[in-house]
Amino acid sequence: MLGLILVGFSLVALPLVVSVIQALVYMDRLAQQSERLVMRSIQVTRQNQLLAEQITALERNARQYLVLNDPELLSLYEEKQQRFDLTLNTLEGLVHDETIMSYLQRMRSDSETIVQLLREQRLNDETALVEQFSRLGEMAVWIAAQSYYFIDREQTSLQDTASDAS
Repeated sequence: MLGLILVGFSLVALPLVVSVIQALVYMDRLAQQSERLVMRSIQVTRQNQLLAEQITALERNARQYLVLNDPELLSLYEEKQQRFDLTLNTLEGLVHDETIMSYLQRMRSDSETIVQLLREQRLNDETALVEQFSRLGEMAVWIAAQSYYFIDREQTSLQDTASDAS
């Protein structure tokens, strides 16, 4: 008799135990997704700040090269350009949005055009240089804003998923 009561109780409690385990697994997944989103947000913010700093450093270096026409400054510019490309690559890996990706590609293309013009000494006018870097700066601001919007959309999606679970 006691055995039947225990079996009956187990059969009644089993769905509840399974539901609790499923809820714990689901909450753990949500916590992991949330943690990844926070980490990616931090990385995107850092990379966007680095991008803005690199544009400023590239412009400063390009202006120095225009004034002094020192080959070492061009070499330094090319090194900074490579770091700039790495930052663009990192952002491409963090933000999977076609519009942002197209702007990152355009930034890469524009920055390569600048270095090519400097190499060929076809960029003698400081005004033209300022315009080139101004465009890069504007794109960097746009990319930062869109990156934050992209992260916000992911956060909203995660919140909706969590709301559906409750």
